[in-house]
Amino acid sequence: VLEKRGSGSSVGRAGVSVVVFERDRYVFERARTGGTAAESLRFFQRLGLAETIIDGIEEGTRIPGTMRFVNRDDEVLLNWPAGEPGPNGYRRLYMWHQPEVDRIVREYVDALDGVGVHLEHAVETVEAGEHSARVRVRDLRSDAVVECEARYVVGCDGARSTVRAAGCAECEALAESQGWVVVDLTLKREVDSLPD
Repeated sequence: VLEKRGSGSSVGRAGVSVVVFERDRYVFERARTGGTAAESLRFFQRLGLAETIIDGIEEGTRIPGTMRFVNRDDEVLLNWPAGEPGPNGYRRLYMWHQPEVDRIVREYVDALDGVGVHLEHAVETVEAGEHSARVRVRDLRSDAVVECEARYVVGCDGARSTVRAAGCAECEALAESQGWVVVDLTLKREVDSLPD
């Protein structure tokens, strides 16, 4: 996400002109998150999307009950009341199907004045200057190269971040990194004993 220099258009109430370069054409169809916490819903509320996300997505947003974390001996390590309202009025946890949320956000962004979205465009290099950055982008459909200058570059490009690799941002690890796996399951039959 870049602020274009010298542009008079604005993003919502912020008054910032933005161009987005996205490598993919379509929303990534596999969920990378299973839900969001109450504080994140405040961000969606500010955009006017919270109610749509809670009530309006096709796969449904679920509010879980109390989550029980147990060890292999079935001893309870933690009871977390995930479905209770938090201090900001939203529930502590909402479970969702992320591609549906991504579609809602994309539709919102597409409707904003002052935001240019370029799908199938891959950022190749970012060169940070004293007051701006130069970004080199490849159009994956035509193989054409585009360069632009921006006051700010925000790298929302995941674990293999081009922006971070360019030295534009430093990350501080607050804890040891751990490997983990997400398993999505679909029940073939109803199971009475399966807790929420």
